[in-house]
Formats: sequence, C-alpha cells, structure tokens
Amino acid sequence: MRHPNSHFREQVSFGLVGNLKAQLQELHRSKLRRTADENVIGEMTRLECVVMLAKIDLASR
Repeated sequence: MRHPNSHFREQVSFGLVGNLKAQLQELHRSKLRRTADENVIGEMTRLECVVMLAKIDLASR
C-alpha cells in the first residue's frame, strides 16, 4: 500500500523537475542573447576602429 502523501510528493517532484527544466531553457536563451550582444559590441568596436583609421588617413592627406 502506498503512503497517503506519496502522490503529493510525486506531484511536487514533477513540479520541481518542470521548474528546473524551464530555468535551464531560460539560461540557454540568455546565453544566446549574451553571445549575440557580445557579437554586436565586437562588430561596433571594429567599425569604430575602421572609422577612426579613415579619419586619420583623411587628416594626413
């Protein structure tokens, strides 16, 4: 015979597992966003360097 609280414990366990899975998915999405943000920042920095070099080149002519 099952313990009367075993069904409740199973439901709590399933809830915890679902919550952990959701947190893991959100962590993955936030890492993807962070990577995308880092890529954009890197590209902006590169373009700023190109503009700076072009200004220096124009000033030296």
